[in-house]
Amino acid sequence: MISYIIAAYNESKNISACVDNVLENFIEGGEIIIVDDGSTDDTWEICQRLTQKYREVKAYHQTNTGVSGARNHGLRMATKKWITFVDADDRVVNQGLEKMLQKAEEVNADLIIGAQTVNGENREVNEMYELREGNTLQIYALNKSKYSKCMLGKIHGCYGKLYKTELAKAVGFIDGLGLGEDLLFVMGVLERAKKIATTNIVCYSIYENAMSATRRMNKDMIEYAVKFIKETQILEMERRDSVYFEELNYQRFHHFDVGVGGFLAHRENRMAFAERLMICKEVGRECGIEEICRNVNLNSKSLSAYEKKAVLSLSEGNYSGFLLYRIFFGKMKSIKSSIGDFLKRRK
Repeated sequence: MISYIIAAYNESKNISACVDNVLENFIEGGEIIIVDDGSTDDTWEICQRLTQKYREVKAYHQTNTGVSGARNHGLRMATKKWITFVDADDRVVNQGLEKMLQKAEEVNADLIIGAQTVNGENREVNEMYELREGNTLQIYALNKSKYSKCMLGKIHGCYGKLYKTELAKAVGFIDGLGLGEDLLFVMGVLERAKKIATTNIVCYSIYENAMSATRRMNKDMIEYAVKFIKETQILEMERRDSVYFEELNYQRFHHFDVGVGGFLAHRENRMAFAERLMICKEVGRECGIEEICRNVNLNSKSLSAYEKKAVLSLSEGNYSGFLLYRIFFGKMKSIKSSIGDFLKRRK
């Protein structure tokens, strides 16, 4: 019934446990599709052993193209009626997908969205299902604060959901995009789905990884951020209402902040401040970040104190101020993380 798609790059430490976890929550008649995205460790060898051990597992190897290319490969190989995505370091939980599948079939939904937790957090919830409009859910996808008020989890990720296979294949992921690719995929699905169901049943647990692409120092993130901003021009053309436009510009700022700011302000970045500032200005002007930030609602309650300062600086063309705020923000996060780790060890 379900094709479970796992994109894997250098996941030798996680892939076996991930497959075992999916099999514990497996729905009869499904398939597990692993796409090894040109790993440089022994991920592929482990995948081959898994295919020999479990008849449900299929594994494919490709040259490295990024997570979008790997997921698209998985989509092409999928043969079941439904599709779900699993990251190798996350977990499927609570037999939630089985409950979601039953409801999706019952109401003939094209997409059903479940709830997620972080780092295995346990939450007791009452089963609840609702049918929702795609346009409303697009706003929730663009604004995590609005979404959290109506449901547990994160709507913008591609995980924790069941998609009709023909719908997911028709949308696909944008090749070459490694930041915000799942948000744009979900936005496309919400645009095309005729009937969408949502539930507060927890089906997926996200495990935060300090070495994920968005957290480690990765110069490609600058290119990804620019590509994301340019790709969202299509979304802007599709809808013109003011709330949607506001939230879309917030996401553009956010991805500039994570991709460009995250790299330039990273604690391991040894470039001189003047060089970082020059890059920030060049990239910012290339993607029009000043105009984008002028269209972000500074009065929005979902903006953090840091985000308000960063948006204001960029809207005024004050790239130096933005970078200094970003560096300080990064140091504060690092200090909080260290204190948290220390307190955990004390326990």
